[in-house]
Amino acid sequence: MASDYPETLKNASSGKQSQHENRLENPSAEEISSSTSPGTSPLASLLARLGLRLGLHPDIPIPLVRRLVFLGYALLLPIPLFTGNYYLMRVGGTIGVYLILATGLSIAAGQAGLLDLGYAGFYGIGAYVYALLASPQFGVHLPFLVAATASVAAAVLAALAVSLPTLRLHGDYLAMVTLGFGQIVKILLNNMDRPINITNGPNGIVAVDPPRIFGLSFASMESQYVFIWIFAIGVIIGVSRLAGSRVGRAWNALRENETAAACMGVDVKRYRISAFVGAAGIAGLAGALFASWQGAVFPQNFTMNETIALYCMIVLGGARSIPGIMLGVLLLQVLPEVLRAYSVYRMLIYGFALALLAIFRPQGLVHTGERLIGIDPGKASSRKVAPTGPDPTDKAVFPGCSPSPNFERVRDAGFSDANATGAKAAISLDPLDDNDSKATSAEIPVLQVQGLSCSFGGLAALSHVSFAAHHGEVLGIIGPNGAGKTTLFNLITGLVQPTAGEIRLNGHSINGKAPHEVASLGAARTFQNIRLYETQSVLENVLAGCHLRHATHLPEILLRTKPFLSKEAEAIGYVRNILSDMKCGLAQRERDMVAALSYPDKRRVEMARALATGARLILLDEPAAGMTTEEITAMADEITTLQSRGYTVIIIEHHMDLISAVCDRVIVLDHGEKIAEGTCSQVAEDPQVIRAYFGSSMESSERLGQSRSGLDRISAPTSTLESAASLLVGSTITDRHSPSSISRVSNKQESQLGTETPQPLLQLVNIHAAYGSAKVLQGINLHVHPGEAVALLGVNAAGKSTALKTITGRLRPTQGEILFMGKRIDGIPTNEIVRMGMGVVPEGRRIFPELSVMENLDLSADSLVHRDEASRGIQWALELFPVLADRRSQIAGTLSGGEQQMLAIARALVTSPRLICMDEPSMGLAPIMVERVMSAIARINQTDTAVLLVEQNAKAALAIADRAYFLKDGKIETSTTADQIIAQDLRLA
Repeated sequence: MASDYPETLKNASSGKQSQHENRLENPSAEEISSSTSPGTSPLASLLARLGLRLGLHPDIPIPLVRRLVFLGYALLLPIPLFTGNYYLMRVGGTIGVYLILATGLSIAAGQAGLLDLGYAGFYGIGAYVYALLASPQFGVHLPFLVAATASVAAAVLAALAVSLPTLRLHGDYLAMVTLGFGQIVKILLNNMDRPINITNGPNGIVAVDPPRIFGLSFASMESQYVFIWIFAIGVIIGVSRLAGSRVGRAWNALRENETAAACMGVDVKRYRISAFVGAAGIAGLAGALFASWQGAVFPQNFTMNETIALYCMIVLGGARSIPGIMLGVLLLQVLPEVLRAYSVYRMLIYGFALALLAIFRPQGLVHTGERLIGIDPGKASSRKVAPTGPDPTDKAVFPGCSPSPNFERVRDAGFSDANATGAKAAISLDPLDDNDSKATSAEIPVLQVQGLSCSFGGLAALSHVSFAAHHGEVLGIIGPNGAGKTTLFNLITGLVQPTAGEIRLNGHSINGKAPHEVASLGAARTFQNIRLYETQSVLENVLAGCHLRHATHLPEILLRTKPFLSKEAEAIGYVRNILSDMKCGLAQRERDMVAALSYPDKRRVEMARALATGARLILLDEPAAGMTTEEITAMADEITTLQSRGYTVIIIEHHMDLISAVCDRVIVLDHGEKIAEGTCSQVAEDPQVIRAYFGSSMESSERLGQSRSGLDRISAPTSTLESAASLLVGSTITDRHSPSSISRVSNKQESQLGTETPQPLLQLVNIHAAYGSAKVLQGINLHVHPGEAVALLGVNAAGKSTALKTITGRLRPTQGEILFMGKRIDGIPTNEIVRMGMGVVPEGRRIFPELSVMENLDLSADSLVHRDEASRGIQWALELFPVLADRRSQIAGTLSGGEQQMLAIARALVTSPRLICMDEPSMGLAPIMVERVMSAIARINQTDTAVLLVEQNAKAALAIADRAYFLKDGKIETSTTADQIIAQDLRLA
């Protein structure tokens, strides 16, 4: 397989092929499903005119549910004052204190994703410090602002003491440490009454002073009620504004993916500490207010139960939504009071209501988080922005992107000296001084790697690798899976430190630097496995890459000053320039949630985010994985455009058509060593490269030109499928074909000629499926017979993955029937379908990275009743993939991409399924690994296990399939001739 690649590389030696934009003009059903824009119904239009726009996206001005929450509070808060009811005031004041606490906790748990189970400890510290400074306990009666400031400071110091030693802890480990801290605080409050009586032990501190500010005492309950709510409103506004700033975007990036955040310039340690400290400071303030409000403090006020109650509030309402938190606090404080008359059943009703909410609304009542943009994006284009440097819309200076912090170190032949000088004068983020910049010359490579080695335990991932990347160059790095390519990127970006050698960026050593420091020096990257912020919009994702663009200060954020608003507006305009210059339609979809985008669009968003950092060295890790030929063409266009604008690009890729189309030089790695370097044609002729990358099973150079498993050049995407055209009849391909003879009728089919057609193992009858109101599958009919291999083909966003989700029970069809082994399975949970005899290999492998290979296999075996069946299944899987047997004790996350794909298939085989459904098993694999995986699938099929295969690599799929369906816009294509389907619609490579 993959023998077309060397020929493709050779053809590139005479010049790069021209690129053409081939984006589909009409979006498919799945692309439509990704849009979250409000509808155009008369009701929606009316509400929009009234300012009550319906929608779930933060780009839309406050949705209806948010306005209703704020309106409800505005109506309820004055009632205790108007009625003079002290009971209502007491309840209302308590709600205010809890709202402050819950809002503070949302910073750590909701925004930054830190599981802090010791939060009540900071609350208790703040309350006791205030009580000690404003009570007869020590005879000190300080005014509120001084005592409350001391409370906040004490809580902050305690947070620093907890967070600094726990920077590397996450999840359960962080939870255990913070839980221990909370218990320690409770024990100290109970026992610090001897030998010196500080806390008065279990008896607490009483007679705490009411608030006094500038001689004005808030002694009455009415004045204290108002006093608490002034602070509560201030905290709500402050946290909301923090969320919609550079700081909030950094916190949210940490929650979504710390690795990606670090590579975008976020100092992970600093922002983890800031989230922890910020939440603790607000808890300390809440403690001071509580002490003055209650007039006494006791250790039992600050137990683990308080933390649990707060988590219930933010989870119920929505951990990242201020209106959601307000609603959660209101419900969980008011509901027990409302049900107090039913004291016998109160807790039963209370718990039942919570259980129902957890089942039917697990994401919270208001699951849309705070907007991560400081201004309304719709108004950004009309806002006059004070320039902070060269105009980012000026294509003569920065065509499509902002200058890098190190722009003066990048010599672009297309930029004039005057422009470069102007850029240098305008940029303030340069981490190197002028003397360093003067030392930089055109001869110094953008990136220089010398004798780079890296070992993980006894495994050498890289060994003495040296190369250089020059200004404006596109450098390709290829090699089989496990060759060390991604490890090389991890070393360059600071995620992994080398064991030997040196890395120099623009002439300066970056050994030992953290990822955010490398990003600040002008290097950004994408990832092999996409690392986007799934719960954020396209615009918010790309804005996260602007972290290094502007420095902002806390007063600017909280006061929403004019400079802050100008920076936000400029950043939005800058991001929109990047999206529009990519020419892939993302500029029109900036409001869409990233989780709903198609796979290629996610790749593009990740590239746009890397460009937003302002870096001039862009590292792309398999940017074309999972793309069709048209999409690869568009990607090549975009990379060529970046090169013309002075970017230096390094690409890891298995699609040789992309490498040959854009790369000036190619480096080949194998087993951590560089085995070849040169132009595409030079590398293609290297026997060592052919043997390592394309497989030693190739018999001759003639076979290199005849193999059907490789991709053709972008300019002729359908030429390699000429033989397949005659096999297409309507919507199906009826014959199995091999690399040597695509029109050959399989032995399996010959044996079935003249016999009665067997009952289908899997049958889809008029299946419709949708995501909300967006229809994806529109009446598809499909069947798979026992022991048959069927391919499901189509362009990205045609509905192929949705079809598999529907078959495997992850998505319930809106209409139609799915029959498996004669029984209806539509609506049945996935685990029950698997137990019936269906195996699933999901897109992206989805292995358990923290478990070993054998532990992954054992988990699949748990669904089997008899252990001997499990042992046979595991043995068969290891025989099929011997490399997994050799690595049975290795952590799955450390396997190469190809080995992880093998593990995903092996895991599905353990249960000896009658049918195995595979979603893109060749994605991101080297040609030799594609051949091995497809050969393994063929062997599986030869054991009478039916296979349903979703693939972008049509030639690889057709080489092992008995039949194929072509899916287009959610329907099985019914073109009259096969030639028309392939020439006009397939365009798959």
